[in-house]
Amino acid sequence: IQRAARDKGVTATAPSTADVVRRSASGVPRRPSLGGAAGAALRPTRTRTSDPERLLTRTSPDVCGWFAGPILLTAPHSLKLTRGGGATGERSRVHKRERYTSEIVLMLARALHEIGIPAAFMVWNRAAGPGKGRLDPNYLLEEQFASSPWHRGLHKWICTNAADAPLFHVDIHGKVSEKLHVDLGVQPLISEWPREHAFVDLLTAHLTKGIDKALLDHSVLSLKGKQISIDEEPRLHGYWGPDTVTTISHQSVMLGVPAVQFEMPPRVRERLVSSPPFLADFARALAGTYREVVAGWSR
Repeated sequence: IQRAARDKGVTATAPSTADVVRRSASGVPRRPSLGGAAGAALRPTRTRTSDPERLLTRTSPDVCGWFAGPILLTAPHSLKLTRGGGATGERSRVHKRERYTSEIVLMLARALHEIGIPAAFMVWNRAAGPGKGRLDPNYLLEEQFASSPWHRGLHKWICTNAADAPLFHVDIHGKVSEKLHVDLGVQPLISEWPREHAFVDLLTAHLTKGIDKALLDHSVLSLKGKQISIDEEPRLHGYWGPDTVTTISHQSVMLGVPAVQFEMPPRVRERLVSSPPFLADFARALAGTYREVVAGWSR
């Protein structure tokens, strides 16, 4: 990013995140100003409709989003996708749909709104027909950013809200490989913001305390009856490495926004969509971290 930030100019047809990012003295990227041709190229296209049911068709847009709100919730794997191939130089492979992640995003957005924090969201439109050309938002090279409606959505969200309130991105995933922990991934923050480790440690500790309390209070257990808890140092941490593909939480961090990735085992996802009290406490934990950590740091 630092090398690309020294480049002169921004291409009008396919600007990259690095082209519009400039770093502050603290090492945190400044949020982009998307004016002119560069902004036009990155802004998401809009489909207006007066009938909500028209979204639920096979010809409707691939991505559904609402961008007004300082907390962004995303579920980039709520649809079966192909990753790799093409520009990555890797073999193509299928990434299966992570069940309930889009439902969790929408329910958490509503719960946060009821708490008093408007929430933005992006999810795949499950009613849209098959699409072989869809890029995995959690596996993008920088040269693919402008082609992804999800990455363009990040820019849209930032430009919509950055002047009004501090921003926080929460990315929701499902996992099946390990079932006793909710993985809290903050590695993009650690790797990209080396001078902000105190903030990252506080963010991690606050989220861990709040989510662990919700899991314990509502006895969220594995199939074998063991208590599920947060893992602060997971293998699935949201960071593929330097100079390679990026997760969507990593992309937000590159744009100067604090972002975390949650990987949830099946039992946690099932409880979130079936237990309103647990969902409400999970949302309160996110809201508490936003108000007590993120808002104070952003000022």
